[in-house]
Amino acid sequence: MREYTKPYLTVEQQISLLQERGMLIEDPVAAREALSQVSYYRLSAYWYPFRKEDCSDQFKPGTSFSEVLRIYEFDRRLRLMVLDGIEGVEVRVRTCLIDVIGWLFGPFGHRDEEVARDKTTHRDWLNRLDEEVGRSKEVFISHFRSTCLGYPKIPIWMALEVASLGSLSKLFSNLVSDLQARICNKLSAPHPVVFGSWLHSLTYVRNICAHHSRLWNRELAVAPKWPAKENQHRAPPKRIYTLYFLSYTNFCNKPPSRKGGTSKFVASSVRPSRRGGKEWECPRIGKRRDRLVGIRRSARSCCSKWLEPAYTGAI
Repeated sequence: MREYTKPYLTVEQQISLLQERGMLIEDPVAAREALSQVSYYRLSAYWYPFRKEDCSDQFKPGTSFSEVLRIYEFDRRLRLMVLDGIEGVEVRVRTCLIDVIGWLFGPFGHRDEEVARDKTTHRDWLNRLDEEVGRSKEVFISHFRSTCLGYPKIPIWMALEVASLGSLSKLFSNLVSDLQARICNKLSAPHPVVFGSWLHSLTYVRNICAHHSRLWNRELAVAPKWPAKENQHRAPPKRIYTLYFLSYTNFCNKPPSRKGGTSKFVASSVRPSRRGGKEWECPRIGKRRDRLVGIRRSARSCCSKWLEPAYTGAI
């Protein structure tokens, strides 16, 4: 343990320090503008891989500030694409939970302890759900509160509509095995334990994106599990493309429409369309055994629009 001794540096001092450490600053004015908008400390995560291995401060020859900014911009776009993909998964999972539990247990079935394996965990989950309902400003929540008895105990189709992805993940993980099996079958998902790990990992990634944290070159602290049928294609489980490969191969049972809609279902499997690059389409993947290679190549092809091929492997 030691005391922190690094001083505050002005933008000009930050640029000078980067130059002293070997970074090429092609346009000092643009660099000054960039560091005025994005903090030095935030950008440091993007130039970290360019440091010399034998020295923690000096950069490898040829490292440029403009290249670091390109990676930063790529990461910003990547987060937007991933959020777009997670939205489709989240809405579909929410709808399936409502359909299965509501059909079998009625409008307030999610509050029935019979749906849960661990009753204590379920009660804790209900308390957190009631807090989410209480914070909601949705019109349909206010209407129920003013016209019906029982608030904050509301029907499942209202409650899960305001529940976070994390709440949906915890609900699924604690459901009895029969309900989990019905939901997985409806979603064409694998074993409930595996699918539960996907929801947990998606929640973690979604929070990274929502809080504008770095997604590029990050190992996922909450990694998804691989289904047994895909074990022959195992890839690093802590990389973002792995999670979306699993989601794509199990949620997308047919080639996505070229008109949009499901074309954005899985963000990491998109590529620029032929109509000017303004829309995004999923590639047509061949046999299942080739899907991992195909999706990773498609993701890298998409990423290369903003980033050198050497760095797209970091997703």
